[in-house]
Amino acid sequence: MISGNRRFFYGWYFKCQSDTQTLAVIPAVHQTARKRICSIQIITEEQSWAVDFLAEAFRRRGKTISIGKNRFGEKGMRLEVCAPGLEVKGKLQFGPLSPLRYDIMGPFCAIPFLECRHSIWSMKHMVQGTVRINGEAYSFDGGEGYWEGDRKASAGPGKGSDAEDYPGKRGLQGQVPVSERWPDASGL
Repeated sequence: MISGNRRFFYGWYFKCQSDTQTLAVIPAVHQTARKRICSIQIITEEQSWAVDFLAEAFRRRGKTISIGKNRFGEKGMRLEVCAPGLEVKGKLQFGPLSPLRYDIMGPFCAIPFLECRHSIWSMKHMVQGTVRINGEAYSFDGGEGYWEGDRKASAGPGKGSDAEDYPGKRGLQGQVPVSERWPDASGL
């Protein structure tokens, strides 16, 4: 279990684009010295929303994370968000992912004190499906997608390094310092 004084951020950025519409979704988990929450940001060409969830709503299993009823992973994403001024529902399926063959951080991945670590999960993949945002349909049949991740950790002011805060091998994509216990976030 992560001690309460460790600060971290972990988030994924999904961009889905058709010939006429763009949608970005950012699921994330954050911990400060006093508070731990997770959130989902929804971004369109016209507007953006950020919805906070209780930390307990966050789950991870392999390359799949969930926040409440929302699922994000290699196969796609399922969205079901209901908050004041925002109703989102839909499912997007991803075609084969196109990851990079190298670490996007280049030689900087070996520097332990950097502010943030960055990963590219897919430079380009097919997207199929529709998401409704406040009644407006965002259709991505034949669309394209992009998926990246960012993570930041520190053991507190002036303490620790990225390697201390992330379990497992340094530089491994998808490591999240949330807890050692990850309940099932079964598929989409």
